[in-house]
Amino acid sequence: MKPIITGLLVIGLLAPAMVLADDWKQLKEGDLKGLFPGATISGRTDKGAPFEAEYKTDGSLVGLSQGYADEGKWWVNGDTICRKWGKWDQGRERCSRIEVNGADYRYQRVDGSGSGTYTLKK
Repeated sequence: MKPIITGLLVIGLLAPAMVLADDWKQLKEGDLKGLFPGATISGRTDKGAPFEAEYKTDGSLVGLSQGYADEGKWWVNGDTICRKWGKWDQGRERCSRIEVNGADYRYQRVDGSGSGTYTLKK
């Protein structure tokens, strides 16, 4: 009986920590407008490709991934951040929801076509 009680006690003590470890918060329009202008993000897509993108204050976008560079534009549309590259992704407009947990960010495209994680520097 003692091992069962000990096990339940350990689970009870660890459960709150596990909830806090996955405390992702979706960013809203005001958060996105304050965070992205002048920021550089770097991370990996859901397929593991490394990337870096600079979100300039004038709405332009400069990116680098696996030795290839591209330029485009970005904007905030409600609670999503949108972008359109010149060459990458066939120049399609894509919008994503952004979530934050401490210093970690993740994106999920609204159309479900991709996701990934990154860090952000201002």
